[in-house]
Amino acid sequence: MYAKKSAGVKVCLLALGVSGMLATGVQAADYDGFFDLNVGYSTLDADWNIASDITGTSTPNIISELTWEGLQLGYIAIDSEKPFLKGSPLVIRGRYQLGLAFAGDNQDSDYDGDNRTLEFSRSNNKSAGYTSDVMFGVGYRLESRNGKFAVTPNIGYSNNLQHFSITDGYQTINTRTGVTGPFSGLDSVFESRWFGPYVGLKVDSQLNDLWLQLSLDYMFADYYAYGDWNLRSDLQHPKSFEHFSTGTGIKGGLKATYTPRNSDFELSLEYSLQHYVLDPGTIQFNTTSGTSVQRLNGGTTQSQYIGIAVNRFF
Repeated sequence: MYAKKSAGVKVCLLALGVSGMLATGVQAADYDGFFDLNVGYSTLDADWNIASDITGTSTPNIISELTWEGLQLGYIAIDSEKPFLKGSPLVIRGRYQLGLAFAGDNQDSDYDGDNRTLEFSRSNNKSAGYTSDVMFGVGYRLESRNGKFAVTPNIGYSNNLQHFSITDGYQTINTRTGVTGPFSGLDSVFESRWFGPYVGLKVDSQLNDLWLQLSLDYMFADYYAYGDWNLRSDLQHPKSFEHFSTGTGIKGGLKATYTPRNSDFELSLEYSLQHYVLDPGTIQFNTTSGTSVQRLNGGTTQSQYIGIAVNRFF
């Protein structure tokens, strides 16, 4: 089901290569793992667009485009890593992250010409909602002899969900009737889900009482989404249309952790950047008289996260 991705293969080879370099002279360390409770702030942008038919070659090649910009979210996350057995280099890792979007903008544009020309309709609206991110995996932790440097290649499964509301409609462009301005009753929903396996690499390094952690995950995703366009009486509800496609995702993170001497607690600051790219797929419109299919040209989702955590070793 998953398309071959050369970038993902490169990540796998990199992980194996680094592991091979460390394997010589590496001993199994007495690593106890960690449990983090994070709170933070995130911004998110997303977009997708569709063609006027299933081939994508008819005019307009982009008939409609949805964008979300500047979504602001408050986050809470639980992050954990623990050896499978005491003293074992095999580790189990997991993370659950929930974000609540309290502000953001949405734009819905329709075109008569190719390449986003002859725009005949545009609405600029407000958006809110929530996101959730679940991942779990296994890794093999390779440490230096002094225990101050470690590399952990890992594999696992990730599921990322985004649920957005679209409200407070404002018609900015309308060349059909000329009527613009605010309009009432808009209460639409769009929900997307990226899910599938990932490969990753995590590097830890200790500098006195400071631990630095660098991580990189690459995801091979299936993609499904649906929308409920509540003002469209010609479409079914709650699934007015559905998206079917695949994609890839990459997530990079940097964490700095300060551990006071003779303490079981530590303080962490974390920054991460996540980017998903959608492959061409299909959009199925569920009308009151049947279904129709058009080309889903593609889309992207990207977010940045900064958080703080109080951690406890166990």
